[in-house]
Amino acid sequence: MENESSTPTPPPRENPGVPTSAQQHGRETGPVVGIIIIIIVLILGGLYVWGARLSKMDQIADTGSDQTADQILQAPDPALDNLNTQGISDELSAIEDDLDATSLNNLDKELGDVQIELQP
Repeated sequence: MENESSTPTPPPRENPGVPTSAQQHGRETGPVVGIIIIIIVLILGGLYVWGARLSKMDQIADTGSDQTADQILQAPDPALDNLNTQGISDELSAIEDDLDATSLNNLDKELGDVQIELQP
């Protein structure tokens, strides 16, 4: 027999440079969780952009901006027709009658169409 009994074998030491299985498991899940979070953020961003485009298309469809500028100019305008038919008298009662007949409620109705036409 060799000197087996005289030299005790030391217990195996843990090498601090080599990670244990628990440390390796934690290192494997970190990148996976990070990738999942990035994918979720990208999906949410894509849904936001898609929703914004759909909203813009609905707004364009609601305002009737499928008309060209020439078509809008050629369309009859009742407010303009009323202004053209006003009297030319400078009497106070005639001016008051013209003011009462003039409707300024929908004066800015077509402003949305102009802004949509100007957008690229």
